[in-house]
Amino acid sequence: MGRPLPAAYEPATRALAALREVRLPTRVKAVRTVNGELTVVLRSGLEVLLGQPTDVLVKLAVAARVIPLLDGSMVYLDVTVPDRPVAGAYLNSQVEVEARPLVLP
Repeated sequence: MGRPLPAAYEPATRALAALREVRLPTRVKAVRTVNGELTVVLRSGLEVLLGQPTDVLVKLAVAARVIPLLDGSMVYLDVTVPDRPVAGAYLNSQVEVEARPLVLP
């Protein structure tokens, strides 16, 4: 205790701080950073892909608006490009099957 966090934890820590400002409609189970890409895992199992740790607050705000519009079959919500959120029923970075762009009301 009392020591600074390693630099590798900084993006996830900043994402957690941003989550204090944006209320997602379900609880957060974990925040992951893999190869510099952030993912918020919700208790529902939905993975919110944030991508690079830039504009995290905007990406989370978009996710907060979109999540209530999703049906229970979606396993991920990709908000790496906040203007074009995409949800899918299969989480596979090689092929996006069943992915559909979302249009916000």
